[in-house]
Amino acid sequence: MSVSGITFNGLTYTALPISPGTIAANTSAAVPVTLNGILTTDVIISVNKPTVTAGVDTGSAIITAANKASIVFQNSSASGVGLPTETYIFVIGRPENVLGGPDAPANGNVIFK
Repeated sequence: MSVSGITFNGLTYTALPISPGTIAANTSAAVPVTLNGILTTDVIISVNKPTVTAGVDTGSAIITAANKASIVFQNSSASGVGLPTETYIFVIGRPENVLGGPDAPANGNVIFK
């Protein structure tokens, strides 16, 4: 699969029960999760919360270390909101090659080939 010129070996679909806890009023919070098998060079393409919780938006998910990620939640309400334990769906891509060193752009960005 190719997305914007990035070729992926495949996409991984993972369902994981998560208990995010309470998100404080008028703030965002990154909730850590364990995703066994992900690498720091992988890309979380999407994370889906299965239900709607009033006042809370599910933002992006980022990989923080091998086997570790965080989901960002935004609570725009005037009080804290407790999120229930639910099974979240992640779609993860693994690029074929990550080029760095002498093949990397001068600005230091990592490119996928």
